[in-house]
Amino acid sequence: MFVTCHCRKHRIPIHLDPSALPHTVDFCYCLACRQTTGAPFGCYIPVPHPLFPPPANASTLSADPSSAKGAVPYVDLPESIRTYKTSEAGTRYFCVTCGCHLGMDDFQGKAWCVPEQEIQAVDSTYTISWHQYLSETVDGGLTRILPDGLPRWSLEKDDKPFNTPPAAGPLNAQFRTTSTGEDVLTARCRCGGVRARIRRPSAIPSGPGVKERGSSDGRRWMAGHCVCTDCRLVSGCPLSSWIYVGREHLTIEGETLVYYQSSEKAKRGFCSTCGATVTWDGGQPTVDISTPLFERAEGEGVAAVESDWTYLEDELSYASDGRDTVLRGALSTGMKQNAGQGR
Repeated sequence: MFVTCHCRKHRIPIHLDPSALPHTVDFCYCLACRQTTGAPFGCYIPVPHPLFPPPANASTLSADPSSAKGAVPYVDLPESIRTYKTSEAGTRYFCVTCGCHLGMDDFQGKAWCVPEQEIQAVDSTYTISWHQYLSETVDGGLTRILPDGLPRWSLEKDDKPFNTPPAAGPLNAQFRTTSTGEDVLTARCRCGGVRARIRRPSAIPSGPGVKERGSSDGRRWMAGHCVCTDCRLVSGCPLSSWIYVGREHLTIEGETLVYYQSSEKAKRGFCSTCGATVTWDGGQPTVDISTPLFERAEGEGVAAVESDWTYLEDELSYASDGRDTVLRGALSTGMKQNAGQGR
């Protein structure tokens, strides 16, 4: 089996014990997974070996990767792969060309895993079995519209069960109000190198994007979810979630933003430091921004922010491309049941 990114610069062999398949894995909603991928959750499969070879002088290197100023001394990486540390123990690896997340290690290379969407193999390799770290969404986030029947945990599996709270509005009305009284929603990647500022449709009601994707009350933009092959192989995640914002309502800042031409008509923007997918731009009146990057007030729920700024389209984009049949079926049902709310 191999792990492959969208641009095909990397084809990393992995070796899984056939007798141990399918692996039972989770959807992880921790902040680190969401903010480094730009997806609503992360999903990784453990592998029993390092993804990359050790350096020739491994015996003389410090065991502490923090001493290498962000480098990882226990593996020999090509220049086409970048690393980003999300914790003292964890390091993530992504392609510098397309931004695809290729893998993650914990405890200085003692445990390795790969994004399940990058494995070029049949679906029998893995089974999605639970949702975890939902406490970091506060209100359940995507799982509020995901009737898949899987166990939901506040932190890790078999920890405290997560009980979805009643729907609530934004926690702090002033959190997104500028000095001029205008509402502005901000989105940022994990490292903060890329930031987007989103204004409500009513800020420029004559904008061409408003007619296509703005709500009738001028407060919300259409949002949706996509399982197309391009989205999956660029982020490394089974699902991408987007808000469609009028160009004239959007400001994107950050020196770490780089673009990748993922198709003839579209380019994607990602952070060259942490690897988060930030934008999709097909040259239309609207630009897509990753909704998992929305900034929230302390204690504010993911779904609460989204319901205040978006209304949901009724179909899962490119559903036939989706490889996770449980996710595809449950989300298609949930989107139909919740479509258009707030429009």
